[in-house]
Amino acid sequence: MNSVILLTVDSLRADRITDGCFGESLEVLRKDFAEFNNAYSYGVATPFAFPGIIAGTHPIGNGNIASDSITLAEVINGDSTAYANNGYLREERGYARGFTHFKESPSINGKGKISFVDRIARRLQKVEAIRESAIAKTIYNRYLRDPLPISYVPADGMVKLMRRKLNKKSDEFIWGHWMDPHLPYHPNTAIDPPEDVPNLEELDDIKNRIAEADASALTKEELELSRELYDANVRYYDKHFSKLLRWMQNQSWYDDAFIVVVSDHGEYFGEYGQLFHTWDIDPYDEAIHTPLWVKYPNQEDGGETFDHVVGHGDILATVVDEFEPNELNSPEHTAPLRETASRHVVSVSNTAKRLTEDDGVYISRRDGSEEERGHVSEAGKQFVESIELPECRTSRGKVLGVEEAERNRRLKNLGYK
Repeated sequence: MNSVILLTVDSLRADRITDGCFGESLEVLRKDFAEFNNAYSYGVATPFAFPGIIAGTHPIGNGNIASDSITLAEVINGDSTAYANNGYLREERGYARGFTHFKESPSINGKGKISFVDRIARRLQKVEAIRESAIAKTIYNRYLRDPLPISYVPADGMVKLMRRKLNKKSDEFIWGHWMDPHLPYHPNTAIDPPEDVPNLEELDDIKNRIAEADASALTKEELELSRELYDANVRYYDKHFSKLLRWMQNQSWYDDAFIVVVSDHGEYFGEYGQLFHTWDIDPYDEAIHTPLWVKYPNQEDGGETFDHVVGHGDILATVVDEFEPNELNSPEHTAPLRETASRHVVSVSNTAKRLTEDDGVYISRRDGSEEERGHVSEAGKQFVESIELPECRTSRGKVLGVEEAERNRRLKNLGYK
């Protein structure tokens, strides 16, 4: 049992996989896991990225998993459990499909459980009149919401949940998602944070400006503080995640297990004038180049590094290849991760589709413009055209970038641009 274990983390940049930020976990990963150095997400943020990890496909509409795709939980025979731990990873978007137990908002000892006020607020956000009401927003922000809340299970709690479930050895597939080091880069979940950290109210204000994604909204000092707090939260995640890795090493089922560790996307810290993980610009490396490690059964290829371009959809293709369940076919343009054959890896935002291949990058935008760097294949470009651009909505109901891109496209077609 415990045949396949998927361990995902939110917003972990590939360039933060260093001894200074992630050293404790790297001791295990470098020994037992194969590293895929050029792994690319299917999208710039959680709703864009996770259909690739869970189903090997690109998002449909508002970040949904396509109804005709098959999820990892449906591929793997036997009981399965998911701790989604992220408000975008919901049953209504298809993430619960195939799971015996799906915990959308898990909690441990009361930590990470959404407060009553926040639960009501999330429901009210679905009502357009309230969602767009400046008065409702002001009342909630000023009088009801705690400053800089943590509405998910932090790393230490997730480790407890996963150990408790893995100890039972009853599931064939277990997925756990860590939200550290995602915004708000909280000082209470930080290892070696910077000196003179502002109070929670000031940090809450900085967090809100970061979420708007415009780097010009932060001073130079605030931007540096944000980077340092982010790194401190990576270290917090590393401290607890490494304990889970070392604990798993000592379990009787560890040698036989297939374990994946992957980040869904990265984060901007001023690059291209951006912050956070922007939904309405081209997918740049900082947002889509992610860490990816795999522990194969009996630690095969442990310590090896593979440099060819791979995509998150290749995770499902690898599971199919390793376990051959029901003689399934892998999604289009995916392959087992260790196969070095060229791939057409496509990453999407609300406004652009980016093709990444071994020798180049190609971008096709909603406004009709294109860009190519290096050399990409015609087959790759055709695959890009076959993919539907999503229209993912924020928690406030906004579809970032879509209206402006469509307006620019129409103006260009009319000869005004």
